Amino acid sequence: MTQMFHSKINLLTDQRLYDLFYSNSQWGMSDAIDDIIDNSPVQEYIIKSHPYWLPGLSGAPGEVINSQVEYFKNYADSVETHWDNIRSGHTRLIFLLQDWWSTMNEEEKAHAPNMEGEFTSLDLYDTLYCSLKARDLLAGSRFVCGSSIKGVKQYTDWPIINYNEPFLRWTMLKNHPVETATSFRKHFLWLNRRLRTHRVLALHEAYKKQLLQHCTYTAHEWSELNNPQYENTIRKYTDEVDMSFAEFNGRQYIGESYDVATDDQFVPEALATRNASIDCFAEIVTEFNCSENKVYLTEKVARAIVNKKPFLLIGDRNSLKELHDIGFRTFNNFWGENYDTQSGIYNRIQKVMYQLQNIVQTIDLNQPYTDEMLSILEHNYNHFFGAFTDQQNKKLESIFA
Repeated sequence: MTQMFHSKINLLTDQRLYDLFYSNSQWGMSDAIDDIIDNSPVQEYIIKSHPYWLPGLSGAPGEVINSQVEYFKNYADSVETHWDNIRSGHTRLIFLLQDWWSTMNEEEKAHAPNMEGEFTSLDLYDTLYCSLKARDLLAGSRFVCGSSIKGVKQYTDWPIINYNEPFLRWTMLKNHPVETATSFRKHFLWLNRRLRTHRVLALHEAYKKQLLQHCTYTAHEWSELNNPQYENTIRKYTDEVDMSFAEFNGRQYIGESYDVATDDQFVPEALATRNASIDCFAEIVTEFNCSENKVYLTEKVARAIVNKKPFLLIGDRNSLKELHDIGFRTFNNFWGENYDTQSGIYNRIQKVMYQLQNIVQTIDLNQPYTDEMLSILEHNYNHFFGAFTDQQNKKLESIFA
């Protein structure tokens, strides 16, 4: 089935992309894209994302991975009827791969690609380059990814466009002012959805250290923690396992507009999580992945920024450094941030737990943020909606214009 949101765009069978770009979407992207496309001489856009579930797959990780590579290796042949139009400039072929695994940097290539707790990166960029070059389709196509491309070997005749759509989702809140509390009910807001390895480890350690009582937190798959696989996961990192935390109720109500199970990310849901955030001093952000070799920043940390909240980040190594590199400031004047550079996700989690304990012991919830803290929060908020979004919009133009 072909889904259309603009007369020039052919989304083929990607419901995910349809949801992203559909003109009634509340994500706030469609108007900007409409203007760019209206003024472009390109007459048709074929946009392709990851085919997460291909026909005939059982869902076994190896099968899915191998099938992804084969799919993209042969993808150009599936649009053979468009080749002449792509070569002439009438049609543009766009690979909008806004997820973790579409590029592989030199450090990833030098180590085992499927490290414990991490996703496997796929060199889909190189796969597509070879396929498209052989068919003279490079000039009429674009490769777009959201994860960091530091250390990724690029081809000069087909450079990667590093456009991060997930990080930009909260631009829809630009016209919704933020209320800054003068006192707080809890120390931390901690939103989790899927029980990925680093989230299970972090929740387990927080439970052992009696930190959860200081959090408004969610984890919609909490009931699944009784599955032995999660205890086995924890035991890979520590022998001090207390699975009584699986009986703890980890699903908390944070407003009628937000369902942690679906985690819809439109204006009503975003405002519900913002309301929950107002009552908390800081946010604990458990990002998408926990890599040693690559950084992928998403809407999870961006949410804290647009809510004007300080945050501690559990995720990829050097995530805070990546934020600094793109113009944001963090909170090393208030608590230690050396956790960001630690090798191994368990080590990073332990360092974060130490800082959380220190915050609980030292922060008076009846006091407002200091002027220094407010200055950082304002800078990040303004940078997100200002220079950073402008920079990303220029990349958006290079994709479509």
